[in-house]
Amino acid sequence: MRNPLLTVWLIVTFSAAGFGDIVYLSRQRNSSVEFSCMSTNVNAKPFAFSLMRDLVKPEKVLYVHFGTSPSIFNEKDKNRFVVRFVDSSHHQVTVNISHLLGRHTDLYRCVFHYDFRKFEDYPGKPKFFLYVEDSIPEECTCYSYEPLLYALSAAAVLLFLCVLILAGAYCKRPPSQPKPQAVPIYEEMNGVRTANGKAGSCHFSTYLNEQEETETSEYIRPRRENPYDPLPGSDPYSL
Repeated sequence: MRNPLLTVWLIVTFSAAGFGDIVYLSRQRNSSVEFSCMSTNVNAKPFAFSLMRDLVKPEKVLYVHFGTSPSIFNEKDKNRFVVRFVDSSHHQVTVNISHLLGRHTDLYRCVFHYDFRKFEDYPGKPKFFLYVEDSIPEECTCYSYEPLLYALSAAAVLLFLCVLILAGAYCKRPPSQPKPQAVPIYEEMNGVRTANGKAGSCHFSTYLNEQEETETSEYIRPRRENPYDPLPGSDPYSL
């Protein structure tokens, strides 16, 4: 849940519903609250009184010896607590808390001290659960983060300078020459084959032409025979 103090308040409300000895008080920030408690031993006169916190931050809040000023154990609450006695028997005490903050949310109980020598304690009734709604941070400790903020700022500036240096070095770098496009081996081999094929075909055509010219030059037109020429082996004068 977003508000852990409210969660505690709900737990206390449901857990103590059957006892009936807890008074529930809700206040806003900077407001005040007053509650009274009575000792469970009214047959004797107490000599002192204590106010305790039992749930959120268990501790002794204050101690007062009757006839003296109360001792408040948290220095921040010196001017917030006022204790008054209802009668001279000191069996009933009223406590006022002013300028409430969220850290005052807790379960409070009264304790009456009897017999100064034996120091016997008797609880007071009822108990009080105080819930202070406080949406504003109580104490700002931002000053403790100043060294961290300085370190982060210095790191950011250093990173920015590094980026500027790298960008300047990159811009001053000479432009890279384009690499010659590599011709695949199979294309080069095909080119060689094509060239060889063309050369071979040219040589072959030249050879055929030369052969034709040779045959043409060696060809002799057959001589037409004379019908009057004697036959071979015959007497030319017998005609």
